[in-house]
Amino acid sequence: SLVASPISGMLQCLAIWVCSLLFNGLTIQGADIPWPIRPFHYVLPLKWTLSTAVYQVTIHGPDYSGTIACDAGRDALCSSGGFRCVGTPDDPLGVVCFGHNSTQIMASLHHYFPTFSENDTMRRDLALILLIGGICKALFAVLLCRRCRLGAQPHMPEPKREPV
Repeated sequence: SLVASPISGMLQCLAIWVCSLLFNGLTIQGADIPWPIRPFHYVLPLKWTLSTAVYQVTIHGPDYSGTIACDAGRDALCSSGGFRCVGTPDDPLGVVCFGHNSTQIMASLHHYFPTFSENDTMRRDLALILLIGGICKALFAVLLCRRCRLGAQPHMPEPKREPV
């Protein structure tokens, strides 16, 4: 282990996990993160994992009923994506609507959460996740070798002498 105390190692792991949750683009958007800590937004892998996972789950979903094609220039309730939803008892004006198909849904979610996109970025995200993991693994190996060299050499115990 690179950390002498297990409690300290656990707290460091927890700190990285919390930073990953905060700076993945859902809780705080990347543009709103101040620069001293903005690199966490790009370096922590949860941002890249989440965008691909949401895309893969959503894009293969079925079309949804209850949306009507419309012209945003003529209809005030029409979204910029060219659709509007039929009202329901919970939403009489049909305002809470994200789209008819998965592409429209991802485009609508992109307005609220820039991490999500209607474009497939799985190859880029996977390459970045593997790159981040490889760099962390190489850094761990270097630090482990350095820590092992700082220690003292083990010595053979002296044989016990029997009393005469």
